[in-house]
Amino acid sequence: MAFECAGIPAVLTTALHAVKRTGTVVNVAIWGAPTQIHMNDLVFSEAHLTGVIGYLNNYPATIGLLADNLIDVGFFITKRIKLDELVDGGFRELIQNKDEHVKVLVQP
Repeated sequence: MAFECAGIPAVLTTALHAVKRTGTVVNVAIWGAPTQIHMNDLVFSEAHLTGVIGYLNNYPATIGLLADNLIDVGFFITKRIKLDELVDGGFRELIQNKDEHVKVLVQP
């Protein structure tokens, strides 16, 4: 199984070549432009090519786990800000200091 997460044609081609016969290539990337693949890469490998949108159908189960206090996600929140700090304290902070932050929580 291979996952294409970059949205780069060469990565998709490499993934099709990397899986064993009848393997699966999962496209996760959101592509910025149309792309082409050589269909023989798909046919000769007998690979399965599928696409997924991350988290589809996961929200109800995740919300249930949180509501039942079965998982603690508090450690993911690395900063809390007010709405008027959104640009500098939120977006810029996440971009400029991405190694320090996971989630910035915006509070009223």
